[in-house]
Amino acid sequence: METTTARMTADEYFAASEEGDHLQLVDGRLVVNEVRLLHQLVQTRIVGALYAWTQQVPGRGLALGPIDIVASEHDVYGPDAVWIAEGRVPADLRERFDTLASPQLEGFGLDLAALFSAPDSQSSTK
Repeated sequence: METTTARMTADEYFAASEEGDHLQLVDGRLVVNEVRLLHQLVQTRIVGALYAWTQQVPGRGLALGPIDIVASEHDVYGPDAVWIAEGRVPADLRERFDTLASPQLEGFGLDLAALFSAPDSQSSTK
C-alpha cells in the first residue's frame, strides 16, 4: 500500500520552522542541511568578502548571510550567501541594515566596519 504525503506550502513551512534550523522547502518537502565546520568557514569568508566589497564603493548593494528566499508556493531556499543589487534593496531593509552596520553600535563598542573589512594588504602579522 502506498501512502501519499501532501506537499507543504511556503506558509506552512514558515509556521513550522524556526530561524537557524537549517531547513529548506524543496518541491513541498522539507530538506535538512547539516552544516559542517569547513562549510561554515568558507561561507563566513564569502559573506565577509562580499560585505567588504559592498562597503568599498557606495551603491554596490547589500551582502547577507543565509536568509529564506521564497521561490514559489512550494519552494523556500536558504542560500549561504546573498548579494542584492542596490536598486533592488527594499528601503526598509536598507534602513535597518545601515543602522546595524554603522561604525559604532551605541552601547556595544563594537566596530563592525573593522570586523567585516578586508584585511589591510599593507599590514603584517609576523
